Amino acid sequence: MTEKLYYKDAYIKEFTATVLFCRELCGKYEVILDRTAFFPEEGGQSADTGFINSIPVIAVKEREGIIYHTLERAVSVGETVFCSIDFKARFSKMQIHTAEHILSGLFHSEYGIENVGFHLGEGEVTMDTSAPVTEEMADRIETLANEAVFSNKRVSAKIYSQDEIGDKKYRAKLEFSSDVRLVEIEGVDLCACCAPHVAMTGEIGIIKILKLESHKGGTRIYILAGERAYSYLKELYKTAQRASAILSAPSALLDKEIMKLIEAKANTERSLSLLREEYALATVKACTKSEGNLVLYFDFAARAELRTAAKAMKERAGGIAVALGKAERGYAFVMLGDGDISAEVKKATAALMGKGGGRGNMAEGSFGASLDEITQYFKG
Repeated sequence: MTEKLYYKDAYIKEFTATVLFCRELCGKYEVILDRTAFFPEEGGQSADTGFINSIPVIAVKEREGIIYHTLERAVSVGETVFCSIDFKARFSKMQIHTAEHILSGLFHSEYGIENVGFHLGEGEVTMDTSAPVTEEMADRIETLANEAVFSNKRVSAKIYSQDEIGDKKYRAKLEFSSDVRLVEIEGVDLCACCAPHVAMTGEIGIIKILKLESHKGGTRIYILAGERAYSYLKELYKTAQRASAILSAPSALLDKEIMKLIEAKANTERSLSLLREEYALATVKACTKSEGNLVLYFDFAARAELRTAAKAMKERAGGIAVALGKAERGYAFVMLGDGDISAEVKKATAALMGKGGGRGNMAEGSFGASLDEITQYFKG
């Protein structure tokens, strides 16, 4: 069994240890030390990184009480090695993991909701709940969680035997029949956990819930805390300041200014659509009537506008009216005939690298062929 130094002191940055085992595995080297402060990938949290004798530690895993460190190069069995942890990354995880305990404990005590999943990686941090969480619930819990941070409560961890646990009420995702390590946040939470945590909640700094998503009958909650939350909010503030300068509006009124822009954009798009429809009708009116198919290209691809054009074109076509518009890839089309044109649409899309369909006398879709190829196909 590897001696877990992070259980004794979560703030250890450097330590020495004796190499008990080293073997090559898939071009890397798997190393066992007699003791380690490297936390392995466990409990939803990614492993610590750092160095063993200046060799980067690229993975840490635990199997049956033994912790395996994956290195780029070998070390000698029996050698005493100097180890250092990337403590900036470790402390960031300690802040977030303790914040997750606070949030989970409060969701449990306030609403009877359980934490059924947790992921703490290098990017997104999520916790999954057993029941749906509303925005109002999340806002209340976030407020209570930050109050727990600002009151600087003590965080402690202790390993209990089953006899010592007695009737203690604690949160756990698993049933324990042997010793269990409980992390206690004074007056907030008591939870079974194997990870390192901060000693006082004030070290977290701030807790922020970013967003909620429905997930397997509950809610997936995206969270940040500590240094990661500070960095996120700092960039968010810079973005708000830039937007404020662009819109010549105070940051507090950005939402109203953005709504004005959205409304103005919608009005402009409606006016542009009307102008395009007028242009399409004028173009159709000026074209020569055809006893066969009629094909016209327009420099827009909105379906509603192409449908307007196709209806006008059908009055001047003996066959199928094909209104084309430039799409992101190839050409959008609206086809209009006298009866069921599904067979013609199927042939055209096969011949012109297209896709689409419809019912009865109208069909919509896109062609991947060139404009000349499309025109020649329908004229033919």
